[in-house]
Amino acid sequence: MPPRLYPRAFSTRFYPRLLTIRPLTTTSSAFPPPPTLTPDFISPTPTHLLDIALSPYLNTAVPSDFPRWPKPLPPGHHLIYFPPPIPESQLLRDGSDAQHSPTPLLPRRMWAGGSLTFDSPVDTYSHAHLREEITNVVHKNGKVFVSFDRHIYTARSSDVAAIVEKRDLVFLPPATSPPPPRGRNRPPEEPDFAREFATTEHLLFRFSALMYSAHRIHFDPGFAAGMESHAGPLVHGPLSVVFLLELLRAEREGRIKGFVYKCLAPVVVGEVSSGTLN
Repeated sequence: MPPRLYPRAFSTRFYPRLLTIRPLTTTSSAFPPPPTLTPDFISPTPTHLLDIALSPYLNTAVPSDFPRWPKPLPPGHHLIYFPPPIPESQLLRDGSDAQHSPTPLLPRRMWAGGSLTFDSPVDTYSHAHLREEITNVVHKNGKVFVSFDRHIYTARSSDVAAIVEKRDLVFLPPATSPPPPRGRNRPPEEPDFAREFATTEHLLFRFSALMYSAHRIHFDPGFAAGMESHAGPLVHGPLSVVFLLELLRAEREGRIKGFVYKCLAPVVVGEVSSGTLN
């Protein structure tokens, strides 16, 4: 079974029948935008820096030698590549990019879940490109769920995507009160392996920098508390995914071919989280 991260819980099941598709009355007439194509050079520097940043949380040795030869990206490390090439003028007040937002009436966004399929390696020191397309927009109880298909192609996999990612973001109205207190999620069964860790503001800022992300909820305590009504900055959804994939890679032999997850609750910086394997 895939690993789980608590208190941000992940589930492999999704219930589309519970969602109601309604006319897009609250979305912008220019939404969704057309598919985008983003090229990138897979430099070894970002993945090397991510390994360094994560080493104290994964109990791994700090990489000392800079990788001088091509090697496959670890599963999930593609998330810090292919940053959207948009100017600051196209960022929203919270620092997120406007092209993914369905309407200014829903200014808050959260990572809701997704899936990853790894078909072939994406090597460092190579060129690749990302094709991203919004495939579904669903209205539910005053929220809007936006689904993205992301396909990464390399020179040797120009016809078949090396990595296929599906991700879901949820867009929310302005916060009017702090979220209700919640208990800590518990694994549904006794895990074979568990590791607890707590993130820091330093790690969150570093991960934002590697992603070229200005989303203030991840590194601005005043914004996270004042505008979003959270106890502090939130751990990135992609960072939680990378944690789980690194845990799976360290504790299970073989190649990771696919990964499905769902985010059930946010993780505030400093909260103790537990990654588990069953």
